[in-house]
Amino acid sequence: MRKKQSLARRGWVLLGLLAVFLLGMGQPVYAKPDWSESAPYIHFVNYHYVGNGVEGGARDVIMEYSPDANGIFQISVLEGTNSNCYVYQIRQDGLYELAHFDTYSDVEDKRTTDAAKDDKWALILPADLTVGKVYYTGYDKSVKNTVVANPMTYVINGKRYENTIKVSRELPNGTIYLYYAPKAGLIAVEDQAGNPEFVLTETYGNVRSEEHTSELQSPEA
Repeated sequence: MRKKQSLARRGWVLLGLLAVFLLGMGQPVYAKPDWSESAPYIHFVNYHYVGNGVEGGARDVIMEYSPDANGIFQISVLEGTNSNCYVYQIRQDGLYELAHFDTYSDVEDKRTTDAAKDDKWALILPADLTVGKVYYTGYDKSVKNTVVANPMTYVINGKRYENTIKVSRELPNGTIYLYYAPKAGLIAVEDQAGNPEFVLTETYGNVRSEEHTSELQSPEA
């Protein structure tokens, strides 16, 4: 079963790499705002996370359509046999979710759907990440987040991340902590006791920006 899931993941990764490559040909390179250096899911085609330290709890985030001229892009999230699709937008004041689709199997451009173009959106990460900053996520803005530390050093699985941002998120079943690092994005999620729930272990394929073009990226780069 694990081998089949691994093969399926590789197939999605290849599709993502191909989509980013084809969409990048002949169109202007999107210039990301300075604040977005630590934003999640915008730097690589594929983010591979391991949950609770076991490969069986793997999660893959794959960029299917890279940022267009308006900073709108699309990702899919694969976890076990489930896959979801999200449309995000990079704005000057933060990263926003424009739409999400829970029933999703084949790669399909959702950026121009009515759901992605309506006036409903949810903040993912604000541009202002100063310590003590409070912001609310979710379409109903009901989830409280607080910037706890910025910058800090975070070490996980022997990997050292400098200038990391730590954010607390208050959920009904307890507080979790999210860690964002420059040129990587979301690197780890911990529970209230500080135990890792998900950890970034691999990344593949740089997304084109003013600083770099698409190419395979090693996990430690």
